[in-house]
Amino acid sequence: MTNERLRQQFISARKFGVPIIGIETPDMQATIDACSAALANGTTPPLFVWDIVNGLRWLNKEGEKVIAGLYQNFSVQEGLLKALQNDTINAVEMLMYITRLTPTSCIFMMNAQAHYDQAACAQAIWNLRDKFKTTKRTIVLLGPTLRMPAELERDVLVFDEPLPDDERLGAIADSLYALTGQAAKFPKVMRENTIKAARGLSAFGAEQAMALSLSKTGIDTETLWEHKRKMVEQTKGLRVYTGGETFADIGGIEQIKEFGQLLFAGKEQPGVIVWVDEIEKAMAGSSGPASDSSGTSQDQLGQLLTEMQNNEWSGMILPGPPGCAKSLFAKALGTTHGVPCIQLDLGAMKGSLVGQSEQQIRQAMKVIKAVAGKNAYWVATCNRMESLPPELRRRFTDGVWFFDLPSADEREQIWAINRARYQIQDEQKQPDDLNYTGADIRNVCSIAYRLKVSLKKAATYITPVAKSDPASIDRLRRLAHKSFLCASKEGLYEHPAIALEEQAKQVTVGRQVSM
Repeated sequence: MTNERLRQQFISARKFGVPIIGIETPDMQATIDACSAALANGTTPPLFVWDIVNGLRWLNKEGEKVIAGLYQNFSVQEGLLKALQNDTINAVEMLMYITRLTPTSCIFMMNAQAHYDQAACAQAIWNLRDKFKTTKRTIVLLGPTLRMPAELERDVLVFDEPLPDDERLGAIADSLYALTGQAAKFPKVMRENTIKAARGLSAFGAEQAMALSLSKTGIDTETLWEHKRKMVEQTKGLRVYTGGETFADIGGIEQIKEFGQLLFAGKEQPGVIVWVDEIEKAMAGSSGPASDSSGTSQDQLGQLLTEMQNNEWSGMILPGPPGCAKSLFAKALGTTHGVPCIQLDLGAMKGSLVGQSEQQIRQAMKVIKAVAGKNAYWVATCNRMESLPPELRRRFTDGVWFFDLPSADEREQIWAINRARYQIQDEQKQPDDLNYTGADIRNVCSIAYRLKVSLKKAATYITPVAKSDPASIDRLRRLAHKSFLCASKEGLYEHPAIALEEQAKQVTVGRQVSM
């Protein structure tokens, strides 16, 4: 089994007659094979598996003998299988049928999460508890994530089979490298890079991705990363960002860029950047008087708090007006230092079916944990801070960094970057850019390039955010004043107007004291 601890848990549960077991697994077939092998040490019990397409099937000779005893009129195996399928294709009928199986039987129910939310199915599972307990029979509920309904949560013992660790991935890589026919030993650097690139995949998925990346000279990790990206993105709400932006593409915000460089030069370098864009929208309804009545937002908040705490994940929150390079920094942080950036879309994880949202956030956390271990670094951007509960802000241990409108010097840097990007000639004069954001400057250059007009003419086609919504910018600035770190300068952010007011008050007080 890919996890020795899980193997021991399963064997112990069987030994003490636990009737209903749940196993969260990324690869149900691999788990069935591993559990069956573990039960083969000694007297092998009758083993069975059920799925909604094939119905109930036996997995070993002992199981076949049990079924043959129940269908004495069928001597041909094909007829026996067909009769069994007809009687057990329905989940509830199968759960009633397995009460006829002999003592010590073990039945694996695949994708149980798709069935136990139905009242009849939940009741049928619960009905097995006492009947199976006295005869040491076991039903094993399998699924990628299992969140039991209230009527079952106290009667089902749930285990978690994590995605394969580095040792297991290394073994898979070794077996595939041997197929290349190379006389030399698997190169150490290539092996390490292969393992890193395969983190977060199931054992089966890793084997397939590695096989597709195999050549006569070894395993191409770039190709492996591409296969992995596609597999990771099959997890609802996860997307691997593939843009090429680096710190060189960002003008200004020198203080937080310096922090990012020190972060990757430190003792605990991030293995992946987890970027949550506009986190305030996803967390709306997670707490306070306007709470989400479905409980989905609260559950997502709880999962974030738990996983960040348990895995000791660090991170930062980046508030600021729209267009001030918050998201650009989050994306460039990983690219600049050669680590992947995974975008976590909490909104996309909210499903319409009962329990779907809860399952999807847990599956996403498993993938992130498998990809990065304890080295996931979280970057959350937002345009407002009011909906972020204090307990969530505390989990982002590297603080809240405020992104203000760029200064005159920063705007000059941004103009230079975008002039080069959009091939704007040096003689082109810039418009009055007071209170422009970086996005405003980029948009002016883009319009000038696409429409073949001057920068000043292009500027007439945009509305800077500072003019369209000045109140929200001032509100953010006042909230950040001497409370949040400044992305551009060392120390805490200071609101320009408030800072001048405070200086004036200090001068006035100083004069009064001197008098």
